Amino acid sequence: MVIKKWQAAAIGVAAVVLVVAGRALTVYETPVEEYSSLAEARAAGAIDRGWIPDFLPPSATHLRQVSDLDTNERWLAFMAPLPELRALASRLAPLSYEDARRTAVDRSWVVGGDWPPELSKRFWHTPRSTSLLSYHISKAERYCVAIEWRTGHAWGWSCPRAS
Repeated sequence: MVIKKWQAAAIGVAAVVLVVAGRALTVYETPVEEYSSLAEARAAGAIDRGWIPDFLPPSATHLRQVSDLDTNERWLAFMAPLPELRALASRLAPLSYEDARRTAVDRSWVVGGDWPPELSKRFWHTPRSTSLLSYHISKAERYCVAIEWRTGHAWGWSCPRAS
């Protein structure tokens, strides 16, 4: 059977439509919210909706929150001054690297590219020392946090499978 040019073009157009529809559905089902400060996130109701945990440092900035509406998984990136991150870490339980890895899930591309590679499903390198990147958990909220001490950057994610 020979495929004619118009049939090949129709197949190509259908493939493009399917890819675009898939991307659009992913964006719809994984909304992204960005806030310049925790106060702005609070005013917008992100904490009341449960998308951002209420234990973040008061001066947290550059918040980027992503939720998967199908699975209820959440991801958050933020920055805060080191003294406030130390205080946050002291209020949370320590989490081993192995347990943090156990909580890693395949994230949507919408989450962003600055996520720590140590928390990706496929990580083939030696992880950073915990003096550079430490892991913590709020057992009450089943929410994990990784803190990069050199930069004041932190990441949070829902982690119901953590021990």
